[in-house]
Amino acid sequence: MSPGARLRLFFGAWQPLTGGGVALFRSATATRLLGFQAAVAVLSVVILAGTLRRAWLPVVTRALAALPDAASVADGRLQWPEKEPTRLSENAFLDLVVAPTNRADLGQTADLQVAFQASDLRLSGVAGKWTVPYPRDWTLPLGRIEATARWGAWRLALAAGLALSVAAGLLISWWVLATLYTLPAWLGAWLAGRQPGVTGTWRMAAAALLPGALFLDWGLVAYGLGAIRLPGLASFFTLHWLVGWIWLGWGISRCPRAGDRPPKNPFAHDG
Repeated sequence: MSPGARLRLFFGAWQPLTGGGVALFRSATATRLLGFQAAVAVLSVVILAGTLRRAWLPVVTRALAALPDAASVADGRLQWPEKEPTRLSENAFLDLVVAPTNRADLGQTADLQVAFQASDLRLSGVAGKWTVPYPRDWTLPLGRIEATARWGAWRLALAAGLALSVAAGLLISWWVLATLYTLPAWLGAWLAGRQPGVTGTWRMAAAALLPGALFLDWGLVAYGLGAIRLPGLASFFTLHWLVGWIWLGWGISRCPRAGDRPPKNPFAHDG
């Protein structure tokens, strides 16, 4: 038995980045699997936060400085001192615009344009346009001093809420997707003469989703550094689903065949 195989038997499931690593998760404990999922979720949150900090935060900071002394959104309407459309701040990622008469004839070069219109918020990007009406019972101060103070008071709370929501969303989505993948993956393993078992297949499916998440993280890093634009990031998002299936199939191919005896752990003591 090779030294690498001995180490894999000794440590058990310790990485999901190869087919053999994914295959070992078929017999891993739920605690070990959850630990790996939590680590990848935390890494994904950190990368997302860094991307937003680099891409969007400078635009928000400059926009706050460009706000008028008095303005707000109240009773479902925008209260703005001027009628002409105004660009508050922009970069290649985000463009913040105010269009009091619903005319934002300022052009768009950013991946996402957010326009405060008379009665709704308009989002424009490569995927189209969406409008979100202002809630009647919602008040948003847009005066420079008050808006800056509110942003400073709530920024950390918003960041913490976003981080917890993303981490929880990732974990829940991985569990749901692993459940959906289990039956077709188990059938494929059975047809291929492999023996991961139903529970083992679920654990492998959950582990196989982690390389896909890391692939998407790589895309977020490239986007934040300006190496790709939003269509490129959308391609990473689409392909990361395929990565999960590829790694799951790779892991199944590394499982023992039905009837094979599992290798003996060379570090185990004979009873």
